[in-house]
Amino acid sequence: MKQVNNSLGRAVETTAARGTVYSVIGLFFTILSGYVVHVGVARIFGSELYGLFGIAISVLGWLEITISAGFPAAAKKFISENSQWAGAVTRITLKLQLLLSFFLFLVVFVLAPHISHWLQDIRLSFYLRVASLDLLVYGVYTLYFSILNGKRLFVQANLTLIIYSLSRLILIYLLVWLGLSLTGVFVGNVLASFVGLVVARSLSHSDKLEKEFSALRVIRFSLPTSLFILLFELLMVIDLLCVKGLIQIPEQAGFYTAAQAIAKIPYLFPMALSMTLFPSFSKAIARADIDLTKRYINQALRFVLMLSLPIVLIISAGAEGLISIIYSRAYSSAGAILSILAFGMLFLILLRTLTVVFIANGEPAVPLKIVMFLIPVDLFFNFLLIPQYGSRGAAFATTLTSIGGLIIAAVLIFERFHTLVNIPSLLRILVASLTGYLLLFLFSGSGIVF
Repeated sequence: MKQVNNSLGRAVETTAARGTVYSVIGLFFTILSGYVVHVGVARIFGSELYGLFGIAISVLGWLEITISAGFPAAAKKFISENSQWAGAVTRITLKLQLLLSFFLFLVVFVLAPHISHWLQDIRLSFYLRVASLDLLVYGVYTLYFSILNGKRLFVQANLTLIIYSLSRLILIYLLVWLGLSLTGVFVGNVLASFVGLVVARSLSHSDKLEKEFSALRVIRFSLPTSLFILLFELLMVIDLLCVKGLIQIPEQAGFYTAAQAIAKIPYLFPMALSMTLFPSFSKAIARADIDLTKRYINQALRFVLMLSLPIVLIISAGAEGLISIIYSRAYSSAGAILSILAFGMLFLILLRTLTVVFIANGEPAVPLKIVMFLIPVDLFFNFLLIPQYGSRGAAFATTLTSIGGLIIAAVLIFERFHTLVNIPSLLRILVASLTGYLLLFLFSGSGIVF
């Protein structure tokens, strides 16, 4: 019996590793296309309009990640645990997802004028309303994408992601070229989500073997998960909103958006892990395989640190030059923001990785409580530091808040599973990364790099 369990464990680990590779490839295209759009908007429309774009797309992204993490996460979890639930779970989550997407669309549409008034820019209202149309389509697209992941059809899922990303890039630039200006960016976003939906739905084949499933079970799992993601993603945008609201110079929001876009590059890795680790981790827990669960936690943290830490250090060391190369010298003042914010994003990445463990373990209330504590802390630091340090104060606020959240989550994970990351591996990653950082810092200061 033990031999059978070991064989199953190795099979699950292999599938998870392969799935993570596919997810990294798919997300690479998504993030690359996103950056091409960001850089294009920044260079074509200038820092003031880019700041408006940054606010609207941040609010949209905040809500879209929320709707992709509630009912889609439930579909992915329950389908991965028992494939015979697939048909019933799909039908239940589709109805709930449509209702949630429509509700959030109405909320943004109604509140858009009030948000623009608080942020002291009436132009923002129109762009928020146009951007919110994407919620109606993206919600269904991301559900079918999660269903494909729940069925472990990782190739098909990430093919969908690649097609969505490329169509988004093409449609946005086409509409801008046709003269729709910044509006074309948001309309192209909506049309790309429709393309992704058609592809994902066509690849998600019908399920013949079915078992009854309780809608209440889906709701009980999804509500705390959705609320957690809503608040966690708010942590990712509070700083930008505070910069826009507290600093009277319009260009500052554009500079902060540029720094934020680059600082988020390493966020690819926990996103990729959550797509594959989540269903695999859920399966390991369902089988009560504690050893496999511990291995997943170790491997996940090692993977994220090994790939994220060097990137974060490189970004921080060459921040000003990197901003100037990507966005032009007009945005060079964003370098000081980026050098700080890169570290804040690293701690948020590690915190997000640990929250996947809680949610897959059926404890979404734990990370929810952590984030509910962090939101007022983050606001406090922003209101304290922005008047003193300007946009850099917002970056400091994000960094301090994320450090506190990471410490809390790490302690709770260790209490439950008696493991985190392998110490020798951690030391090797730190030594190699810091050596590279010091060399790059010296060379960049001499003008050799960037």
